[in-house]
Amino acid sequence: MIQKNITINLINSSGSSSVTLAITSGGSFRHFSTLTNGSLTGVSMNVGVGIILDGGGTGGGILIFGSNCSLTLDGSTITNCRSSGNGGGILVQGNISRSSLIMNAALIENCFAGSGAGVFGADCDIVMNGGEITGNRANNSGGGITNSGREQTGFHPYH
Repeated sequence: MIQKNITINLINSSGSSSVTLAITSGGSFRHFSTLTNGSLTGVSMNVGVGIILDGGGTGGGILIFGSNCSLTLDGSTITNCRSSGNGGGILVQGNISRSSLIMNAALIENCFAGSGAGVFGADCDIVMNGGEITGNRANNSGGGITNSGREQTGFHPYH
């Protein structure tokens, strides 16, 4: 269980400017998840430049569930992720209070889900500063983005 701020800084000893975290086996595994039996408060995660989360067509990307939580993607990539429910690439859901997702030059591609294949936000403010959400597919709604919940004033796509 994550109970404090997280910054992901991976060092690749090969000298490459990117690091790929890949899922190679099937199942409902997600790269990162805060889902617990209860609700977390104030979780903050930053996924930085050169980080590639590759679901391999079987796994999900990131799930943040809680009150007043935040996820920031700074130049990172989420690709080939899958969810049988919502949010193939990313699912951010506020509980008692709203959470937020900030995407700075992020790439979310080739993800699949029931709704919000690229991004699913529920009671969540979404800010997009550059980047792309492309090639994602949903069974129901929001191949790229689905944002639902109270006061949907937080979606600000800047591209």
